[in-house]
Amino acid sequence: MADIAETLRNHLGEAAQKVPTRSLPGIVLRIAALFDRPALFVIPLLGRKHVFSSAKAERVLGWRPRSGEETILAAAESAIAVKAV
Repeated sequence: MADIAETLRNHLGEAAQKVPTRSLPGIVLRIAALFDRPALFVIPLLGRKHVFSSAKAERVLGWRPRSGEETILAAAESAIAVKAV
């Protein structure tokens, strides 16, 4: 998540002013989940690294995915455009 925050801050300037720069230790999130039900759903994801492949879509469909940076920025710009953030 820190790399996403860094990408947003580097490219969106003032629009990314409220993007958090600190990370929350897992133990703090686990304690918060005792009192905040939505936080409970994140607990199983802590410490996991998810790896996905687009190889089949590239091979079969000739599709080329956007870079991670491009995807993050496009999502942020869309959220800003519809005033979701």
